[in-house]
This record gives sequence, structure tokens and C-alpha cells, in this order.
Amino acid sequence: MISVSAGFPGGIDTADQKEWSTVNMMFDVLIRLGCILFAITTAVMLRREWRRHRRRHPRFPIPKVCLQDVDERFRIDSVERAREGVVAFISNSDNHLPATPSDLETYVLTLLAKRASHLFEFGTCSGRTTYLWALNSPVDARITTLTLPPDDVQMELSPEMQGNDIQHAISESSFDRFVYSDTSVEAKIEQLFQDSATLDTGPYQGKMDLIFVDGGHSYAYVKNDSDKALEMVAPGGMIIWHDYRGRRCKETEGVYRYLNELSGTYPLQLVDGTSLVVYRHPSDRTVVLPTTSGQAA
Repeated sequence: MISVSAGFPGGIDTADQKEWSTVNMMFDVLIRLGCILFAITTAVMLRREWRRHRRRHPRFPIPKVCLQDVDERFRIDSVERAREGVVAFISNSDNHLPATPSDLETYVLTLLAKRASHLFEFGTCSGRTTYLWALNSPVDARITTLTLPPDDVQMELSPEMQGNDIQHAISESSFDRFVYSDTSVEAKIEQLFQDSATLDTGPYQGKMDLIFVDGGHSYAYVKNDSDKALEMVAPGGMIIWHDYRGRRCKETEGVYRYLNELSGTYPLQLVDGTSLVVYRHPSDRTVVLPTTSGQAA
């Protein structure tokens, strides 16, 4: 006699029923495993995409500002304003000149120079920015730029620097001729060959309309150059730092770390789409340096 179980058409014996149940159970397990595998794969892909997005659009402690809000000259809202944005320019889109700001960053620096009479640059490098400042600033403007002597690189703060910071400083100080050399505007430029740690800010104190900090990238030198820039900036003047790139960029980690600290004292802003951080000094206030610097102005 054949035993028939309800629910199995045509009548299936006990052995077939067990085999069918086993198949159903295995099929159910495979479906569950497939769902788990799909969920894990999706989660991994989403996390990778999220990390890519964070690398492209990192979050910074210093708030971002649109270029148009940095200075009125970047607001191209009229024919007259458009003409004010015209500058003499040298593109470096292929990065043939080493360690220079991007074309957008250079344009920002260049346009701001058009109304600046006293300008100071920490880190001459090739002299591209220096030359564009000289070309676009008023005829009677004076530009002072500082770099280490290429034949005698001595850094007072080197004990506080990492090996890669020292190599970076040496490589950017290898020039003895610059983009501005032997040009019609060279007379507007004072070239200093010295360690910024030994710079006497006395002759420049409270006089600089525009200061660009792009020298050593170690924490010690960014702090040194920033403290001195804050002593030198004129009422209504502006300080601009280069290479604020986030904690993932080891070469400029010192810039990122110190500017984050400084932003607790001063209203720093990160220019959107660049690695430039800006500070506009009020026209009616004296600079008071952070207490960590041990100095006061």
C-alpha cells in the first residue's frame, strides 16, 4: 500500500516527501544566503562610494565661503565689474612650474593684488605669484617675498619638523632665479633669502595689505609664519594661506592642524573650490595673537 500525504498532488510516498522537503529547505537557505550576500555587497559598495565622496568633498572645521563673498570684485554682476576682473596672467594648468597654486587660486591672489600697495609672501618658490603680483598691483606698490637661501638651507625650527617637511622646504627653495627676474617689474620686488623663523617683523608691522603664507608646511613653520603675518597685516588687510587640504594629505597636515587651531581665535574662511584660507583683518582693530604663540601685538 502507498501512503498519500495531503498537499502533494498525485500522491507521493514518505521518502519522496522527505526529499521534496529537503529540496525546499535547501532552496530557502540559498535564497536567504543570496539576500545576505546582496545586502553585504550593497553595503560595501555604498561605503566605498561614501568614502570617495568624502575624499572629493571633505568636511573641514573651517567654514567654506563662496568666492563672490570673499571680495566684491569677484561678483561679476555688471559690465564695469567684469572689467575689474581683468588681470595679466600666467597659466600653469600642466603643473610645469613646481609647487604653485592652481590657476583658480592664482587668479584669486592676482585680482586681490590690484588694490594692494604693500604685499608680503612667505615662500617665493618659482616666483610665479610674485611676478603676477608685480604685474597687477599699483605702479607704486612694494612686494616683499621670502625664501630660504638655495645654497645654505638652514632652518631654525628643523628639530620640530618631520623628514618630509624638511625635504619639501628644501625642494621649494632651490631657485636662485625667478619668473620675475630681469623683467620690467622686478624693481617693485624685494627678495629676502632667509629663514622665516629669523624674520624681524618690525619694518612691516601693521603695514601689509595682502600677505600670502605658502612657506614651510610643518606645524612649527605654519605657526611661525602665521603669527608673524598677524603682526604684519594692516587694518583692512587680508592674509591668505595655501594648502589647507585636510588630514588625509600628509604633506600639508601641519597647515591643516594649525589653521584649525587658529580658527578658534580668528574668523577664518575656506574659499570654496580651492585650498585657500582667508582672513580679513578689521579696519578698526589691533591684532591680538593667540596666547599659544607667547607674543602680543
